Amino acid sequence: MRERGYYFVLGALALLLASVPYLYGWRNTPPGHLYYGLTSNIDDCMAYFSWMNEYASGRFTQRNLFSTEQSPALLFYVWFWVLGILSKVIGTIGAFHLGRVLGGVALLWAAGWLIHLTIANERARKLAFALLCFSSGFGWIFGGFDPAKAGQLPIDTSSPEAITFLSLGYSPLFAPMTALMVVFIASFYHAQQTGRLKDLWPACVAGVILGNSHTYDVVPLFLAAGLTLIPIPSTTEGKEGVKQALLRLVIVGAATLPTTAYNLVISRIDPLFKARIWANEPTLTSAIWWVALGLGLPLIFALVAVFRKDKSGFVNTAAWKLLACWLVAHLVAAYLPVPVQRKMLMGIHIPICLLAGVGLSGLLDSLSKDLAKTLGTVAVALSVPSNVLALLTDISRLDANAGTTAPRPYLTLGEKEGLEWLKQNATEGAVLVSPDPTAVKRYPGQFLPHLAPQIAGMAGRIVYNGHWSETLDYKTKISKSLRFFVEDTPDSDRQTLCSENGIRYVLYVNTLALNELEGISTVRWSDTEHPDWLEPVFSNTDITIFKVSP
Repeated sequence: MRERGYYFVLGALALLLASVPYLYGWRNTPPGHLYYGLTSNIDDCMAYFSWMNEYASGRFTQRNLFSTEQSPALLFYVWFWVLGILSKVIGTIGAFHLGRVLGGVALLWAAGWLIHLTIANERARKLAFALLCFSSGFGWIFGGFDPAKAGQLPIDTSSPEAITFLSLGYSPLFAPMTALMVVFIASFYHAQQTGRLKDLWPACVAGVILGNSHTYDVVPLFLAAGLTLIPIPSTTEGKEGVKQALLRLVIVGAATLPTTAYNLVISRIDPLFKARIWANEPTLTSAIWWVALGLGLPLIFALVAVFRKDKSGFVNTAAWKLLACWLVAHLVAAYLPVPVQRKMLMGIHIPICLLAGVGLSGLLDSLSKDLAKTLGTVAVALSVPSNVLALLTDISRLDANAGTTAPRPYLTLGEKEGLEWLKQNATEGAVLVSPDPTAVKRYPGQFLPHLAPQIAGMAGRIVYNGHWSETLDYKTKISKSLRFFVEDTPDSDRQTLCSENGIRYVLYVNTLALNELEGISTVRWSDTEHPDWLEPVFSNTDITIFKVSP
């Protein structure tokens, strides 16, 4: 009972600390602004908002609102469907954070289950859980996240899916999907120990949902399960044991196959989904040394557990073999020749921390109980700084009204009014958005659209230049949308862009009239001065929305 209390206190503390930036954002919203519940990578979170709102509106499949091309609405994500239904009761922001917290609770509960299944002694279990809740790597030594050094920093600065604490705070996607990964592994191992096939049902359910809602995660899981079939020379595994393990793998594979195969088929026949997966800018894994540095001290302790001859810290040989195979599987999957490599780092922190708990505990075995407890606490504390830096950085960005990407965490009330107008009135066609004069100051040379992600995510309207991965041929569209607002662009070219892409509304940031785009001379439009084929339908001090005449 005392050990359960330990897990409860540490888990609750981790969830609370991971939520601090959001609480700070609500508490410190500037006058005249709206905080809509996000702190970092707002572009992707707006995609989640969009999916939730699509389901809340009664749709069973989701449209891609970030691109104007025609595409069949074939995708269905059961987890976001659940959140969409919840959002009808508690709102999109409420469902987003409820899903994030419940997903975190599920992850920590599943991790506790796996810890008790695989680790033999209490000290090692407690160290494993503490590392899982709070540890990260050496990113803090390099100053934390820096968009100018993408791919050249430890992964704990830029890959929240690889670190449990960051996953707890990031979104309603990472923690619950990682929880399902843990359930899959725990159930697979539990069925191996009991010999009962009926104990596989949690792994089957987890595989079905993962195949549907985060298909990439299936790869390292089945690779890990497959690696456990390889006999270890020092053990006496017989052919019958391998046959039983193979049968278990076939059963969970049969359960997972339909949803996984469906998404793979969609990724080939749906042009927008295909572009998102295969054609747009890839999300590649950093060099292996950046991965190792991002995993930090826990990886070192994990390697101690793997290579130490004494395996008494584990329940049995199968336990350490399973965790070691899971770690290897993640590293292999993260470098497969596919454009979504980095996404398969999700969950790698789990086997590392469980192995690390045993490895660290083993290093402390020869010490007195009090000294071992003190040094264990110190070791965990030394692995925390990157997460502390991430929290402080998020808070400092909120103070500057800046995110890790172009969208700002606070909207002015004028911008909120514009989004509400689009939501209520823009019932046809797409929206073209002008560049954001504030974003170009933070990202020199990048003329990123103003409010484009929020138009799709919060107003539920199609946007021409919306999202770096969801928008087909995004870079070309950003270039064309910039040219649309350059002063010397012929009006006929602007009209052609609108007619060819089904654009019926143009959102214009009023400060563009002050020519704030790094020396580029932009159009000086207003609700009284504008081309005659544009009709002002909404205007306030911040933005003007024009309707394009046919």
